[in-house]
Amino acid sequence: MPASSSLDLFILGLLQTGVNTPYLFRERAHLSLGATLPALKRLEAGGYVRRAERGLRNKQEFEITAAGRRAITTGVASLLHEYELRPPSDIESILRLTALSAGRVGVGRILNNAATMRKARSAQLEPPKPVLDGDLAGIYSSLLASWRRTSLEAEADALTELASRLSRAVKRPGKPTRHRKDRT
Repeated sequence: MPASSSLDLFILGLLQTGVNTPYLFRERAHLSLGATLPALKRLEAGGYVRRAERGLRNKQEFEITAAGRRAITTGVASLLHEYELRPPSDIESILRLTALSAGRVGVGRILNNAATMRKARSAQLEPPKPVLDGDLAGIYSSLLASWRRTSLEAEADALTELASRLSRAVKRPGKPTRHRKDRT
């Protein structure tokens, strides 16, 4: 069973950075226990993580294995390719892969492709129909159609903005950052 979902790979990435308990997943990365506990179970069964000794207050910590570290490298590269061709519809998968891939070539394209797909879907939706007073179903349908179109357009705009920010924030290889010394 390869660790190939964006959630599985994101959890492995979090473990590499020291975020290593279900509580920390929730507090630091805003992942629900309902999502992380089954993912941890899958990752443990696949040999990508192992349980560490119980810590203070009996908290359960996890550690990434060598297989888990290899899975991040191959899995992220595979998902980058897949998402570039066909971005997923759920925004969290896109954002998890973006976080894992910050600094890699192609991440901005994934965000921009996802934005383009949302704009295209928005344009394909039927415009809200005018409704008659008292037509409760018609009012609801019109509101729902407006909400769907507006949501897709807002997501597209947000993804485009994130791609722009990411391209400005990512350090370019070969250009070391200069640190200023405190002059106190």
